[in-house]
Amino acid sequence: MKEHINKKNIILLILVTVIVLYITTGGELQSIMHILSHVNVFWLSIALSMIVLYWFFSACTLYIMLRAYNDQIRLREVFKLTLSTQFFNGITPFASGGQPFQIYVLNKHSNMKLSSITSASLHNFIVYQTVLVSLGTAAILAKYFFSIFPENPASMTFVAGIGFGLNLFVIAAMIIIAVSPKLTSTILAFIYQLIGISPLKKRLPSIKAKTDHTVEHFHKDILVLMSDKDMYFKVLSLNVVKMVCYYAVAYFICLAAGFNAINVWQAIIASAYIMMVTSVVPLPGASGGAEMGFLIFFGSFVIGAQATAIMLLWRFITYYVGLFVGMLTYFIGYHKRPADI
Repeated sequence: MKEHINKKNIILLILVTVIVLYITTGGELQSIMHILSHVNVFWLSIALSMIVLYWFFSACTLYIMLRAYNDQIRLREVFKLTLSTQFFNGITPFASGGQPFQIYVLNKHSNMKLSSITSASLHNFIVYQTVLVSLGTAAILAKYFFSIFPENPASMTFVAGIGFGLNLFVIAAMIIIAVSPKLTSTILAFIYQLIGISPLKKRLPSIKAKTDHTVEHFHKDILVLMSDKDMYFKVLSLNVVKMVCYYAVAYFICLAAGFNAINVWQAIIASAYIMMVTSVVPLPGASGGAEMGFLIFFGSFVIGAQATAIMLLWRFITYYVGLFVGMLTYFIGYHKRPADI
């Protein structure tokens, strides 16, 4: 699976991380280090448990979708796959590497059809995006009705609005592709034309036959999923829980850093806005945008070295922990010892 890892993205990630750390800690390094060295381990462990729950519920949603096609699939293996996905999401722009990696692994190590795997993965993504936009809508309403960020610059709110619109567009596009064979055929016809003028033109007949067969089954499979309302409600509910766990991480980190002048709902709303901001940052891990977004939106509650220290802890737990855990899981679980799922 070496082809999945883009070393340029990793180098870019390291470079951006160093730059962001330099900018955000400038002039306050001693104060920041003092805060970090005195964090409350109990609240920090709660924050870590929230991100673990986020991974677990992510695995549960995919597991439920996959079981619609294969009731022999195991949750522990899907959880391992979900952990590895954190690595590929973390090193690719717009977290775009996770789903292709999941489909690749499932196609290689399970007895499921590619069309079934793709429909389960796509439908799982659609439900996730639906919850993301729904919680984003709630955050926008809360901001304007309750003035959550009175000091927030309009420019950042505008960026968050663009992120909200982008996620809404993604949902609409995915749903249309999932339920519209005609549109899919139009897109494929364009792709086939490009292949016809490329060095792969001799392979076009076999590519077309295999792709058309997979797409035909894909549309049939995804209709099966969409007809199961009980499963859809279960996956929808689990996605709400997992996103609340993710958004609550910032609240427990604030407590760990000794800042308690914020309630859990304010932290969740601020985190929902940050998630919308990161949607428009094309760098791996939304590097730079995530950190700046945090300091700006949480700047309505906490300032100075304490804000930077909280941001660094939040970024470490929500991003870098997943990156390291995912990398270890990938190299131990798949790269070194591939196993059937």
